[in-house]
Amino acid sequence: MIAIDIDQNFPDVVAKVAKLQGELRDKALASALNKTIEQGRTQMVREIAREYNVLARDVRAQLDITRASVRGGQASLVASMQAKGRRSVNMVRFLERFVSLAQQRRRTKAGDKQLRFKIKKGVAKIVEGAFIANKGRTVFRRVPGTVAPSRKRYAGTKHAEAIEALATIGAPSMFNARRINAAVVRAIEERFPTIAEREFAFYLTRFGA
Repeated sequence: MIAIDIDQNFPDVVAKVAKLQGELRDKALASALNKTIEQGRTQMVREIAREYNVLARDVRAQLDITRASVRGGQASLVASMQAKGRRSVNMVRFLERFVSLAQQRRRTKAGDKQLRFKIKKGVAKIVEGAFIANKGRTVFRRVPGTVAPSRKRYAGTKHAEAIEALATIGAPSMFNARRINAAVVRAIEERFPTIAEREFAFYLTRFGA
């Protein structure tokens, strides 16, 4: 989770808003926090979609934000963002979907039937022995040297081996990837003071504080 707590992160901004009084001050701060966390979400979507082979709209759908609020004289001046969903997902989500005709011909000629996955942008990754089952919903791999209880009669052949589902990084793990998380936090820290200044000026002008 990424949270913006003004008292902890931006004491200088809090000091500047002292000229605004009570609920008006809180509303200005809440508005600044909410606009900043929205920009943080946009930045997070951009960073994840830039590095991983996922669609921006899918990433955005997995990012929840909690907004700062001022209700009934009570202020909650913390805005936060977090990713929902599983930390790991089956690799079928990153299965290589499109291959040029020329590339497919080269693979067929070489007898290459290996599955390829594009988890990060760039070159596809080959996973030796991976195969698709469960009506196309899951990627598995046989575990060498094992015998599945239900396949004992095939002992000594690959058909007797137990299988394991292959998982890889999910949205929460992408969210917490060090480079991505740091880039978003840095963007938030850089933008909040400017956004806050605009909100303070707006509230001072509009409400004559």
